[in-house]
Amino acid sequence: MKTTTWEHGLVEPPVCETEAPTLLSAVPGNSDVALEWTAVDGADTYTAYYEQSGKSQKIADFVCAEGECLAYSDTGLDHEQEYCYKISATGSCQSRFSNILCATPQPPGQVSTTAGVSSLLTGVLERSGKGKNATETFVEKSAFAAGERVVILVQVTDETGIPVPGATTTLDVTGPETLSTASNASDSDGRAEATWSTQAPNKKGNGGTAPGAYTITISGITSSTHDWDGVQTFATVVIE
Repeated sequence: MKTTTWEHGLVEPPVCETEAPTLLSAVPGNSDVALEWTAVDGADTYTAYYEQSGKSQKIADFVCAEGECLAYSDTGLDHEQEYCYKISATGSCQSRFSNILCATPQPPGQVSTTAGVSSLLTGVLERSGKGKNATETFVEKSAFAAGERVVILVQVTDETGIPVPGATTTLDVTGPETLSTASNASDSDGRAEATWSTQAPNKKGNGGTAPGAYTITISGITSSTHDWDGVQTFATVVIE
């Protein structure tokens, strides 16, 4: 059993010019979780942390000059216990923390039918034509003006890549503001849609959705036939 001492003293690093990395994946295995994150320009060291309810515990430093520094397999973990992770990068100074991803290791040989999100796209629906001939076309993009409706297209598949119909997904939006939303039920091709209606400021320029970078993360899948695979697929958008 792996034991961890949680420390209240570890806080968010001060803001510096080194950008925060993006934690790309946290994939559970048998008593382990495999992590991968993005490289940051100018960073030569990365640090992995556990995260739980605002408390952090350093796991290890990864120095690029000494070997692999963009991936790590956390081993010796308890089965069916959720572990959450975040990463920081250090160049001229230590960056802020990355996004947080969680995973739950499973016992070997455990039989389960799981589903996950194999694709998460953001964009808008553009309308053309009039009356009965009107059509809407999805146009992919990641930068939006405050007041636009962000359309989120989700592809739900099982562990073999087969589309899963009738599944709904829960999505968490984090950034300058936070919110949660849910998709409609996926169709026969495993496609589901969610929307986020951002708010424009008033005529005086006050209010509205706060500008900045936001991360949209899958935090759950509900299905009568499949369990969620626990992989938190995400996309990043900017509200201008």
